[in-house]
Amino acid sequence: MMNKRIIISVFLSILFLVVNFQEVDAAVDGEGDQYFVTFKTEVNEGIITDHNGEIIKEYTISPSLLVELPKGSVEVIEEADEVVSVEPNVEVEISGYEDIDWGSIDIDPQEQTVPWRIDYIGKAAAHQKGWFGKGIRVGIIDSGIRPHKDLKVSGGINILDNSENYFDGYGHGTWYAGIIGALDNSYGLLGVASDADLYSIKVKKNDGKGLISDVVTGIEWAIENKMNIVNFSLQTNVETDILRKAIKKANENDILLVASSGNMGGTKKDDTVTYPAAYDEVISVAAINKNGERYVHSSTGKRIDISAPGELVYTTVQSGLYFTLNGTSMSAPHDSGVAALVLQNNPKLNIEEIRKILVKSTKPLGNPHLYGKGLIDVQKAIKFSN
Repeated sequence: MMNKRIIISVFLSILFLVVNFQEVDAAVDGEGDQYFVTFKTEVNEGIITDHNGEIIKEYTISPSLLVELPKGSVEVIEEADEVVSVEPNVEVEISGYEDIDWGSIDIDPQEQTVPWRIDYIGKAAAHQKGWFGKGIRVGIIDSGIRPHKDLKVSGGINILDNSENYFDGYGHGTWYAGIIGALDNSYGLLGVASDADLYSIKVKKNDGKGLISDVVTGIEWAIENKMNIVNFSLQTNVETDILRKAIKKANENDILLVASSGNMGGTKKDDTVTYPAAYDEVISVAAINKNGERYVHSSTGKRIDISAPGELVYTTVQSGLYFTLNGTSMSAPHDSGVAALVLQNNPKLNIEEIRKILVKSTKPLGNPHLYGKGLIDVQKAIKFSN
């Protein structure tokens, strides 16, 4: 049966209405009010309270506190011998989806679609061998995941209010859940790792924005709940010591970290890869189209590891629908899905071995500054993982 489609702009506006509930606003009350204070050896709450500060959270990944401080106290605490750093709690954003094919809204897809990107990365070979990512735990640190008949979510958390209500009020996380794990059934679309266990780690509000403090807490949750893979489709240009420590701790706990390189654009000489993708412990994924050409907004630089499809990506969206999007946010979930297939094929692999396999199995596309080592190739990755 032909897919029913709608191309009415009014409907599209309705699709993106904010949901009818309000989240607890975890944003900073005033610019510079919230800070991370990291200590050399152990946390000293007294130095915070003695300077009229309020302790919001103590982290487990390092001797660090999230606090609210009066402006005049920051410099004093920063100069204390026991303190390593005092840094502001900064904002993170989605990695971007500048272009959307508004004419590809599917209301009632009666037949399953195998998107071009699935064949492009060679996933058919993995299907033939029975590799669908079964038993692999993939954490999606994003805006949540909305209920969808083509998705099965194994669990998760709303970091913003410390609840299990990880409903996606923005849409971003739902899109990437579909790329990774849309079910192998008779309708909708097929994900890269359709049997993987998806976990929603909600760190963004309904406007698609979040805070480093919540991302770090999300990483802590991923460690505590033994995720195998964590996918980030978010970006910030600000490097923070607390995020770097969280990334390192996750790496030490054998969690494979994958992030989109960022939607900052750039030339062959520019270095525009954003954090967390810019960290050495994270696989940084650039975006390309079906011709193997760089997506125009994809960040560039020496920290790009590999490339994956990022244009005309058909995936799950709100209200049980599907449509097509462009952006580097679309690229990272492909790599997370491939990693799940590799890990299912050989569960004994550690994350460094998986990283090497993913990079080794790529197809060169050109300038490494734009494409890294090249396009991910599922068939080669499965072969090298044996």
